[in-house]
Amino acid sequence: MTEVVIKAQNISKFYRLGKPQGDTFKEAVGLALKSLFNKKRQNNQGKSLWALKDVSFEIKKGEALGIVGRNGAGKSTLLKILAEITDPTEGTVEINGKVAAVLEIGMGFHPELSGTENVYLSGSILGMKTEEIRAVYEDIVNFCGLENFMDTPVKNYSSGMYMRLAFAVIAHVNADVFLFDEVLSVGDAAFRFKCQKKINELVNSGKTIILVSHNLNDVANICTRSLLLKNGKVKAYGQTFDILNDYIEESISESLTQKDVISYSDDTKFYDENDTKDKVWERYYGEDDTMQKLPLPIIEWSSELDTPGNEFFYIRKIQVKAINKNTDEKIVIDDDIEVSIDFFKRTSDVFIDMGIGLTDKSGVLVFISNTRDIVHPDSHKEIGHYCSKAIIPCNMLNSSVYTLSIFVAKNKIDNIMNLSYVLSFKIEFSDEELNSEWRKYYPPDPGILKPKLKWIVQKL
Repeated sequence: MTEVVIKAQNISKFYRLGKPQGDTFKEAVGLALKSLFNKKRQNNQGKSLWALKDVSFEIKKGEALGIVGRNGAGKSTLLKILAEITDPTEGTVEINGKVAAVLEIGMGFHPELSGTENVYLSGSILGMKTEEIRAVYEDIVNFCGLENFMDTPVKNYSSGMYMRLAFAVIAHVNADVFLFDEVLSVGDAAFRFKCQKKINELVNSGKTIILVSHNLNDVANICTRSLLLKNGKVKAYGQTFDILNDYIEESISESLTQKDVISYSDDTKFYDENDTKDKVWERYYGEDDTMQKLPLPIIEWSSELDTPGNEFFYIRKIQVKAINKNTDEKIVIDDDIEVSIDFFKRTSDVFIDMGIGLTDKSGVLVFISNTRDIVHPDSHKEIGHYCSKAIIPCNMLNSSVYTLSIFVAKNKIDNIMNLSYVLSFKIEFSDEELNSEWRKYYPPDPGILKPKLKWIVQKL
């Protein structure tokens, strides 16, 4: 049976409003000194707040739990209690293992120190010994990509460079439990993907993750289970997609009841009224076109020890290609696209259901699909080699770069593993479409989807 790493029972936290309370030793000393010189009557005397009330949950080894909710729901307060920064007013927390709490990106950085010096300083604050930091120093530098700036004081870093180095240190801490509070909003899109993949690697290596984020795509891609807090209480706890659906639906419903519906009396024009018949659309590239090509959309694990999996299964190969084409041939809009997942089933007790999620280049989740609607024959419970394939129909997705995530469930209902951003692939326009008369005068259509809809025109 999988080991329970965190067990929270009836956690509650009480605050008296208008009366400052120090959660840390430093804050407590500061408030004590203030009270010696400030005898003015506090406002809101007697008012109180239960920031958390009777919060209970369990997390097993290797699980990723998302915590979502509106501002003021109690998410950060809960993380502070789990990190032992503050004590609960009521309830108990049992944690089996070393905790790395990342409640603020760049925690422990000093602006006057160099990048290298801050790696050692921040690593020490996060509980690492000097020998441990030295052993992973090169990995940290390679991860953040700041090889040429490690001797530069971080006060001269851009905000993006600062955050890249900070997360690189965090990602290489030797801990059993990681508490992340809004740390995935770092750097550019490429580095965010890198961070999310790193968190998935931590989970797959047996680390336990708690992620607080307002970016629901991050929670969906990383966490198999989620906890929804509302006014300090547990509103819902369970499978991530169910929790997020409830949260979004409730948020939209409440927003609509609080605001008037906006209506437009006049039609809004979404077209250029100028005569465009003599204009030709062109795309301009610089003389030095250094656009990097994506690697082939295939990943294969040669060793069972390295492959993602658990006691129920392990994945051998993931591939995306156009049907009737080789993997190295380009995928165009009017191709049917095949996504295949080869895996080995280790047990005969359950069915294994594979699912996929597509994210566009802006990080927006396009869709999720899985084998939930398939009626498995009893033979699918047998131990052995399987391949799950999904076909994305032609003329559905627009020309763009998409990233594939894998979601694994057992018996259709229990999400047991998420692998976010395992590979990327590009959908392009066909040569025929690019060379058409239509394309000469109009740029590619925007949007994620590009369906061929059935149009009917009637003269009335």
